[in-house]
Amino acid sequence: MRTCGPWHSAPTGRPVAANSRTKPRACSLRRSALPNSEWGEVSPAFPGPDIEQIELVTVLKVLADPVRLRILRVLADDLFHPCTVAEYGLGVHKSTLSHHFKALREAGITATRVRGREHAVALRRSDLDTRFPGLLEGVLCAAADLD
Repeated sequence: MRTCGPWHSAPTGRPVAANSRTKPRACSLRRSALPNSEWGEVSPAFPGPDIEQIELVTVLKVLADPVRLRILRVLADDLFHPCTVAEYGLGVHKSTLSHHFKALREAGITATRVRGREHAVALRRSDLDTRFPGLLEGVLCAAADLD
């Protein structure tokens, strides 16, 4: 049975409320990337380092993980992608994916935006290209051979 928050999937495939006093809402299994303008500003609750504070050793250390390289490949289109397991198709738990997003954000590789209860991440391509020219393209070319 697939669980999405307090909503449980009924045998009919439609979500039903676990609490009968509330109305069920639809659970989306996969959302596509949204244009950056629809996500608003970067959330102050999830700050990343300033461009001057991004360190090469930290970036390389974070990108040494194969799961994070696969996340980087998805984010290479420079759009904000929702922080959902289905969006990345990596076969990891939600808590593990959250850990990887945190590591990428704290290294200065991604930016996080919040809209209501939804979080989305995007690559900080311009900041990384300014700080370390050519690094990101080299990493993305090397990551293409992962699968």
